[in-house]
Amino acid sequence: MIRWLGAILVAGATTAAGLAAAQRLGARVRLLSAFAHALDIMQSEISFNLTPLPDLMALLVHRAAAPARPFFAHCARLMKKLGDYSFHTLWQKAVSDIGPEWRTGERDTLMDLGAVLGRYDHQAQARALTLAKSRMEALLLKAESERARQSRVFGTLGVACGLAIVIILI
Repeated sequence: MIRWLGAILVAGATTAAGLAAAQRLGARVRLLSAFAHALDIMQSEISFNLTPLPDLMALLVHRAAAPARPFFAHCARLMKKLGDYSFHTLWQKAVSDIGPEWRTGERDTLMDLGAVLGRYDHQAQARALTLAKSRMEALLLKAESERARQSRVFGTLGVACGLAIVIILI
């Protein structure tokens, strides 16, 4: 009886680990999608309303999708230091503070964007936002492809490992 209970627990744990890995891939897709949408909002606000960057960061705290909100909330908090530091410096700090779920390509895209925001006229900023959005969308497509391909693999691998361990133990 205890052997069977142990076998069920081992199989359940490995299956859960595989599903958790698949869930992380889905979370990354949602994060990239949220940032692509936020960049679209930024472009519209800068192009049409000429919204100042501190106001734009505060606006994005409310208008950006949930996965992107913490980044813009952090940016909005950093904007209180805007007189002491340049926007570029504060943006770089915010990008360097974002979580480990970000890969190098995504960080580089945001860092490159920060080099333009607040330094040039609204047209140059809008072009930089268009470029950043297209890069983010390309990364999103890659992440969606990776999720579609690997989420089933992780789930199946979790179940298979669990069954293999159960067979070995019994």
